[in-house]
Amino acid sequence: MRRRATGLYRRALVVVTADHGISFARGTRDRRSATPGNLHEVAPVPLFVKLPGSERGAVSRSYASTVDVLPTVARTLGVPLRRPVDGRSAFGPEVAARTGVSMVKRDFSGRIRLAAPEIERRRAVERARRAVLFGSGSWRQVFAIGPRPGLIGRSVASLSRTAPGSDVAVFATPRGLAEVDPRAATLPTWAAGRIASPVPGTGRELAVAVNGTVRAVGRSFQLSGDPREYFSLVYPESALVSGANDVTLYEVGGEPPVLTPLGSAR
Repeated sequence: MRRRATGLYRRALVVVTADHGISFARGTRDRRSATPGNLHEVAPVPLFVKLPGSERGAVSRSYASTVDVLPTVARTLGVPLRRPVDGRSAFGPEVAARTGVSMVKRDFSGRIRLAAPEIERRRAVERARRAVLFGSGSWRQVFAIGPRPGLIGRSVASLSRTAPGSDVAVFATPRGLAEVDPRAATLPTWAAGRIASPVPGTGRELAVAVNGTVRAVGRSFQLSGDPREYFSLVYPESALVSGANDVTLYEVGGEPPVLTPLGSAR
């Protein structure tokens, strides 16, 4: 906001990107390592370039790469590069002429390549699969992924509850709940930690209530080779109010559902 108020943002060159994507395949030891089977997931990353003085955005279908960021910045600002680089300006003809994706393997043992028609076909299939799995449209659906989605939006007072159990939740996050400013750049919307008395198996059903209303559901989990039980749930920013907030983790059981409090963060 300060940059906009001073006019600096309009004059600035801003680049936003990521170093790699990630595969959502289950049973994979390293979801960041590119393979011929997951290149369509690991290779694509967002790349936003705001040019100095620009007023409108446009979409480029070129296959740019992260190594193109430096020469893009240099060309835009008119700064000569003193030594050769692998990339090219994202606005240049070399990038526009690319016919697919090429990515170095994580162990630098070689490259993996995929032609444009095949990567576009795979991405279309993956988008359709994720739309079925996660839904599309309202962000509300994201927080209802998991068991008991019907609990989302219900007040804890309207549900059956038991006395606090012996399984105490140790919160690693969120922090800053005592003095929330809804206008802040980041907000504490991640409830994560571990449950002191682990239950072996597929994980217990959980719900997170923010200020007395259920805002997220999910399951606890265990990591390979680690006997401890963890939880990690994200709730919407709109659940928070200015000032002090209360985030409580519940175990959900029975039908109709019964909530057992496991711990709170404030």
